[in-house]
Amino acid sequence: MHDTTKGIIENFSSLVATLGYIPNSGNLQLTRRSQPPLFPHMVWEYTKSTGIYDRKWFESMETEMKFWETNRSISFDNHQLFVYRTLSNCPRPENFLGDYNMGMRTPNPSSVWRAISSACESGWDFSSRWMDQNSTADLSSIHTDRIIPVDLNTIIANNYRYMASYSDHFGLFDKSARYREKFEKLKEAIQSVLWDEGAGAWFDYDLTTQKKNLNFYPSNVYPLLIPGFETHADRVADYMKVSGALNYTGGIPSSLLAHSTQQWDYPNVWAPNQHFLVQSFLSSNNSFLRDIARRQMESFIDTVHNGLYNPMKGFDEGIWEKYDGRSRIGAPGRGGEYVAQEGFGWTNGAVLDFIWILNQYQERSDRSQPVQLNNTQQSSLIYAVVGFCVLLAIIMVFKGIIRPKSMQQLDEAGALLLGDEDDQDEL
Repeated sequence: MHDTTKGIIENFSSLVATLGYIPNSGNLQLTRRSQPPLFPHMVWEYTKSTGIYDRKWFESMETEMKFWETNRSISFDNHQLFVYRTLSNCPRPENFLGDYNMGMRTPNPSSVWRAISSACESGWDFSSRWMDQNSTADLSSIHTDRIIPVDLNTIIANNYRYMASYSDHFGLFDKSARYREKFEKLKEAIQSVLWDEGAGAWFDYDLTTQKKNLNFYPSNVYPLLIPGFETHADRVADYMKVSGALNYTGGIPSSLLAHSTQQWDYPNVWAPNQHFLVQSFLSSNNSFLRDIARRQMESFIDTVHNGLYNPMKGFDEGIWEKYDGRSRIGAPGRGGEYVAQEGFGWTNGAVLDFIWILNQYQERSDRSQPVQLNNTQQSSLIYAVVGFCVLLAIIMVFKGIIRPKSMQQLDEAGALLLGDEDDQDEL
């Protein structure tokens, strides 16, 4: 897998060198919108696993982050934060007629088309996160580029941290200090703008309504991935207990808005959300959240396994991009602009990582688990040890090592072998 990962990183690095960012797709028609900026995260995970630092990759990280700082940052409440905001203001090439007709029914078609494209940039295309909460049936109310997302800012904050570590490795200590300063400032901005003290979690901020979107989304807990925010773990645990998101056996849905018809909403469970959720909970020191992480990994593995090997009657077997979280039967998710896609790489990747994590937990548990004996086993062990010592003493007598004058001395020889200090003194 290291070779495969290296090849993927090399390809992405080449794209960044060519375009300045990683586009939504490798074909030309989708190069006006980016992917979420996870390249530094990918490189850092590879480096942690292999110990390999590549200067070219570091330069690509810097190039991509400059793109986001120049084209996707905003100033709000004396903080710099990041939004999804593409340059495209026309219908998507892959759905041109549908976007065109829908946009032309709105007062400002170009704004709607840009917001649609920006939602595609987020990966959550489409979700009630980007819309008026009471109007999710179509995309006419979408305004992605007017929303400060929790997950995007969490990703970029940690990117600065990874880049500071890379700078240290190459002896670029002034640069490292600048990245650490950017990390601290963005961390402060996330806490100031997106944290809600009453709810105990972080929420997207809507610049149009000037309010936080207090609906549940998995991204509400992602800042636990930021070092220092584990101090909020107890509050987040309380939030999860009352959120209603833990009531589903097939995983944690992408939202709890049952009226939405968008595919990144209820009841769909998506692998990247599950992966980020698990990593967020494992980053905390809260036993409840860590237990949720374990149960969610097991649940998602079961769901994917059943969808592939034990599909419900009427469903094809397969590994799906999204699942119906209301059960573990492995039924594909619903909603959106197209039928559920089969064979998605991120589902495979999340399951493989979950299996690896659970295996690591089991190995640590096996190593740390003391041997437990019941009363019968303890008595049997004691009798066996005493019997062995007596037998050994008898052998020693016959060998002439010990010459007892009586059976009492034979018992004392056995006591000597058992290590009784008082008996040693008598002998």
